[in-house]
Amino acid sequence: MDNFNQILKNKDVDIIVELIGGAEGPAKKLVFEALKNKKNVVTANKALISKYGDKLSMIAEKNKVNLEFEAAVCGGVPIIRSIKEGLIANKINRIYGILNGTSNYVLSSMEINKTSFSETIKQAINLGYAESNPSSDINGDDVASKVKILSCLSFNSFINKNIHVEGMKDVDEEDINNANKLGYKIKLMGFSEILNNKIFQRVHPTLVKKSSYIAGVNGVLNAVIVEGNPIGKNIIQGEGAGPP
Repeated sequence: MDNFNQILKNKDVDIIVELIGGAEGPAKKLVFEALKNKKNVVTANKALISKYGDKLSMIAEKNKVNLEFEAAVCGGVPIIRSIKEGLIANKINRIYGILNGTSNYVLSSMEINKTSFSETIKQAINLGYAESNPSSDINGDDVASKVKILSCLSFNSFINKNIHVEGMKDVDEEDINNANKLGYKIKLMGFSEILNNKIFQRVHPTLVKKSSYIAGVNGVLNAVIVEGNPIGKNIIQGEGAGPP
């Protein structure tokens, strides 16, 4: 088949897997039209889900098809299924963690190998841990998309676009050395929590104590921490997905 319009009209196609990426253009058209044509959809497109997840979910429900997006958030960590199924009886009040393998690799390598930010980014690209243009990872947009998706699922809300985002491009060797002297590590983390019945979301470099669990999560690994009642604190860890 030469184009996806043929796939959408093919009655023998039950499931469509979208890995184009991006919140607009062909990816958006394909997923929207697939659901409208009663096709089940599997996607790893975090940008699309974090922007149009509400609308897509309603279309999928209306047409009685599945919209599966487990790989959109920390591909190697089954966090979405855990929230939707394993933790469904709990009231979650906070979810946070390391949600981007590229940024974690860069910050970990800068500390361990004493390399500069620019040098480590180039290494991450060469190893396939980052895209040729890693701006989404560096400026925090990738983590922000994941935080919005996790918030929606954790707090049973619509997509909340109000989020503070601060990337890691200004973190240098001196910052890492100073944090180390004080007993801390620097991690780019995403947070979402309920405070006074309002959802607060943020992404920023964070000082974490060396003795904490999250400080020991290095390389391309991701870790998500869920706090709630009666679950208490639950940690889910795994390898982050590669470039989308």
